[in-house]
Amino acid sequence: MMQFLRRSDRLAVWCVLAGMACTDPKPETGGVDSGPTGDSTSDAGGEPDDGEPAGMEGMIAAHNAVRAGVGVPDLVWDDALAAIAADWSAQLAANGCMMEHDYSSPYGENLYWSSFESTPAQVVDAWASEVVYYDYDANTCEPGQMCGHYTQLVWSTTERVGCARTECTDGSEIWMCDYDPPGNYVGQWPY
Repeated sequence: MMQFLRRSDRLAVWCVLAGMACTDPKPETGGVDSGPTGDSTSDAGGEPDDGEPAGMEGMIAAHNAVRAGVGVPDLVWDDALAAIAADWSAQLAANGCMMEHDYSSPYGENLYWSSFESTPAQVVDAWASEVVYYDYDANTCEPGQMCGHYTQLVWSTTERVGCARTECTDGSEIWMCDYDPPGNYVGQWPY
């Protein structure tokens, strides 16, 4: 069942971005974009940490709740991955908040855009809601839909995550999480 984001007791609609700017059909819209992955032996070089920094509280718990639902191991917070996510999301904000992946990155990457202030749980819920478009038996997304955020979220060999939130000049925000080892390898099941 798809779970919608809430703000001021109104349902906000989120849109899925496919590497292009999102058309905002309503005043409040959130969106997601799932990006490239790299070599499974990549390492951000940071020491994992069990706690998130201020502003990211609940990010690990939200990730791990989704992962527990499919029986894959918990993730831990990684400050080095968070720094990489912060650097890239700051570059996106400096370029007009266009949603674009860092295709040179060796990490798994999920992006989310919102026209209003979101919580880590809302961001992860948006990514996790793509499960309705994922056919595990065929290991495919429903035609015309995206499910790569969900599959990265539950990729069984991913161990670490680091995330960042950057505010755009128009008040909207970009959320980004980097994952190591990355997931979403063509032909491989997430779990």
